[in-house]
Amino acid sequence: MVGYPLIKNNVGSIEEEVKEAIVSADMNRVLADIMSAKLDIGVLNSQVLLQLEDFTLPLPGLPIGRTNPFAPLK
Repeated sequence: MVGYPLIKNNVGSIEEEVKEAIVSADMNRVLADIMSAKLDIGVLNSQVLLQLEDFTLPLPGLPIGRTNPFAPLK
């Protein structure tokens, strides 16, 4: 059929446009959800959080290596 490749290409581009529209709509929905999120910073002042104990260990001093680890060896 002579016109078949033209019809097939148009259908493919329409399918791609529909897929792009769906992805765009999903991204807009997710962005709207993120933008409408309300964060309660009062939780940072809660007694439970303030009573947590810090178990940080100091890092030992280690010798410094080469200034540029990707430089060729001499």
